[in-house]
Amino acid sequence: MALAGTAPLAAAQAQEYPLKPVTMVVGFPPGGSSDYLARATAEGLSKLLGVRVLVDNRPGANSAIATQRVARAPADGYTLLYNATNMAYNLVGMKEPGYKWSDFESLGGVAYAPYAMFVNTSSSKAKTLKEFVEFGKSNPGKLTFASLGPGSTPGLVAERFKDVSGVGYRDVPYKGGAQAMADVVGGTMDVYFTLPYAASSMVGYPHIAVMAVTGNKRSKRLPNVPTFAELGYPQMTDVLYGGIWVAAGTPKPILDKLRKALADALKEPSVVAAMKQADQMPYEGNYRQFDTDMRNVEAVARNDYRKFKLEPQ
Repeated sequence: MALAGTAPLAAAQAQEYPLKPVTMVVGFPPGGSSDYLARATAEGLSKLLGVRVLVDNRPGANSAIATQRVARAPADGYTLLYNATNMAYNLVGMKEPGYKWSDFESLGGVAYAPYAMFVNTSSSKAKTLKEFVEFGKSNPGKLTFASLGPGSTPGLVAERFKDVSGVGYRDVPYKGGAQAMADVVGGTMDVYFTLPYAASSMVGYPHIAVMAVTGNKRSKRLPNVPTFAELGYPQMTDVLYGGIWVAAGTPKPILDKLRKALADALKEPSVVAAMKQADQMPYEGNYRQFDTDMRNVEAVARNDYRKFKLEPQ
């Protein structure tokens, strides 16, 4: 008899949902492009769900803190996770990430963006990527790149470029991208792989250059910066995905409601405008494809760890 009553109860829950504000936990600090896009998406969802979707920034541990919080949240649709490729990388780069894929249900992808190679040329005096690589090869270990620790996307992108170019720079881990960017601008760090949104705001500073972007097309925000493929490095295809999850066990009718709301929110003019402003591309697959893409990101990261002889921390 209990089983017979489950379906009507779930349907009733979905019909009533949401009865109170929804929280979207973001694994990044305020002010960055991922936070900006998460807030725009939250506003779109607020309009469609009829309640406020409040953003709660929980940066730290390469987004693992935010991810763990949602993994342990009640499976009622009132706590969402906005995360990105970091979520998959932590499963490889951390001995104890504190979560697994089965802890979540995907609502779908939001957007994706390439990485920009943000460089301070004070040490190398390089005017081009070719000159930068030549300097690094001639002076192994002198140049540095900033990462956000093992398993971070900026770190693995930098390792990939080291592998394919032989540039010979060394890793310096940071707790956050803002400090990494600041140290590149200040000249104590040579390279950081960031998003075009962040890199473009620093163009014009002394000794600062954006030498290339990943992916298969140039950034609209940095139209004069070539892709790595144009410069002879077609292996540099990494992009940062962003998407939304809820805790596993959330009733299917609520999942269906949230998935439809997200799909509709991504068509809202304000969200479309935010993507353009952040120089991110809309994710075009459904939630099943997004889940597959994230698991593929994890598989690539595992291969990277073996290839680059990295150890989980």
